[in-house]
This record gives sequence, structure tokens and C-alpha cells, in this order.
Amino acid sequence: MPSLGPLARQRTIPLVAVTVLIADQVTKAIAVANIPLHTRTTIVDGFFAITHAHNRGMAFGLFNSVGGPWLRWILVAIAIAAVLIIWSYARHETGRPIVLFAFGAILGGALGNLVDRLRFGYVEDFILAHWGVHEWPAFNVADAAITMGGIALFLTLAREQGESEVSTPPTEQSSDIGPETGSTATDDV
Repeated sequence: MPSLGPLARQRTIPLVAVTVLIADQVTKAIAVANIPLHTRTTIVDGFFAITHAHNRGMAFGLFNSVGGPWLRWILVAIAIAAVLIIWSYARHETGRPIVLFAFGAILGGALGNLVDRLRFGYVEDFILAHWGVHEWPAFNVADAAITMGGIALFLTLAREQGESEVSTPPTEQSSDIGPETGSTATDDV
């Protein structure tokens, strides 16, 4: 895969992150303006709907019912720490385009949900995927970007690890000639 030039490398992660952040905030604003809280509009029967939900907890609604103002600030602190960790790893990336895009997507998604937590104390969710009566927790563009970026990053790094293991020849072990190589003392005489 071709590598990006120095200027493109410097701009890719922030550009992708800002694009995800804007798309996330715009789609949330549209959903909030058009869908009353706790209602659902079916898009594809039995599979996909648009809803309007507030997630006061973590990913997939974990701790959503815990409540309390302290949870908001703990989650804000976790989100800020995550953004800083993601950025510290991402800025050392040397130019693999898929990794740059993955880091940008993860960073933009984390920022999108952080903006919601700071503004409202919860995250606006509006996408609802389901199979019959089995529902995936509602999510948003930021969540999708984090998930897709994480998957892309994992698959890329796993593939590269597999390629490096295949391309690295096994080291030869030097040993004295002996029974394990089929040699005997009489053969050496």
C-alpha cells in the first residue's frame, strides 16, 4: 500500500477526526429536531429504525440507570483521557493510510461523544439496528466511527503482524552434530 507524504500524514488524522465530529453533531441535531424522545421510526421493517435516546452511561448503555451527577464527570474524565491517549499514539503513526484514517475516525468519534457529555450530560443516540425483537443498543455516528476505526486498526495490525511472522525466516540454531541430526560419532571419523 502506498505511503502518504509528510504533509498528508500530518493532516489526515485531524481532517478525518473533524469530519467525523461534524457529521456526528449534524446528524444528532437533525435527529433531535425531528424525532421526539423515546420514539421510533421504522426505516427497514425488522432491521433498522431511527429513534431518539439519551445515553447517560457508557457504550451500549452500560451504567445508564446508575445516574448521579458524578457519573457524568467520571465519563468526561475517561473520554478526555481516551482522546489524549489516542492522540499520543496517532501522532507517531508513520504514514500507513488505513491506520491514519482509523485513528482519525476513533478520535473524531471520541470527541463527538465528549461534546455531548459536556453540553448535555448524556450522549444523543438515534440509530437502532435490530433483528426482529432482538435490538442492538441505540448508537450514533460517533459510535459507528469508533467501532469501524477500531476494527480497521485491529485488522490492519493483525495482518501486518501475520505478514511479519511469515516473512521472518526462522533462526537457525547452531548445535554440535549429534544424534538429533542423524550423525553419529562413527560418521565423523
